[in-house]
Parts: sequence; C-alpha cells; structure tokens
Amino acid sequence: MFTGESYEELRKIAGEDKEALYILNELEKLGINDEFNALYEEEIIQKKLINTARVEGLEEGLKEGIKKGLKEGKEKEKLLIAKNLLKDGIPIDVVSKNTNLSITELEKLKSEL
Repeated sequence: MFTGESYEELRKIAGEDKEALYILNELEKLGINDEFNALYEEEIIQKKLINTARVEGLEEGLKEGIKKGLKEGKEKEKLLIAKNLLKDGIPIDVVSKNTNLSITELEKLKSEL
C-alpha cells in the first residue's frame, strides 16, 4: 500500500518495483483525466452525503430514544410515588388528583400492594 503524499514520494517508495511503478504511472494518467476526476469527485460527494444522512439518522434515533426513555422513567416514578402514597393510606381520589393516574389504574396498583 502506498502511503506517500506526492508522486515523488510514491516513486521513492516504489523504488525499482515494476508493478508499483506501473500502478503509479496509471494513477498519474488518471489524475490528469478531467472526466475521471469529475466522476471521482462526484463519488466522494455521494459517499459524504450518505454518511451524513446516516449520522443524522443516528442522531435522530438517539434523540427519540432519550425522549422515550425519559417519558418511561417519569411514568415509572409516578407509579412509585402513587404506590407509596397508597401505602401511607392517602385516599385514591387524592392520589389520582396529584398524579393524574386514573382511579382504575390506582385501584389496580393498590391491589398489587
């Protein structure tokens, strides 16, 4: 694998290796071909766009996941608070009013205590 930054460096790396020199000559030919360069640039741009879309999709998915997790966490906390209030003998209607849980939900929760 070539690791030089210029054709001169690549020639030094290739040394007397005929295959490496052949490849280097072909690369130089492609480098001066405007049509090839335009196609190559277009391909690079397409890859960047695809990668950007993937990253944006991942970011959006992460945001949605966090949002869902926070919502579920709030619900669990609300149920835990309601459960503790019911254990302490607070009337169901008062717990319902303060937690926005329905009477039916609270009766079910109370039966599980």
